[in-house]
Amino acid sequence: MFKTIEIEVLKQRPSPALQLEFAQHDFERLKSFCLLIYIAIIPLVTHPLIKGLSMDLQPSGAILTGLAFHTRA
Repeated sequence: MFKTIEIEVLKQRPSPALQLEFAQHDFERLKSFCLLIYIAIIPLVTHPLIKGLSMDLQPSGAILTGLAFHTRA
């Protein structure tokens, strides 16, 4: 019986106002999930950038190894 009612309801096209209401409901429901994803991604993206910059700024980094290779040749 419920399947028959579901089939009949799915055949009908919802009104634009009802579609807008459900779109707003979905947006509000997924807003906290999207914020969680953004907050989780920011450290994953910025960590390699910060680590790479800190390696470039160290005085014992690639600059000294580059000088050592030039003096040996």
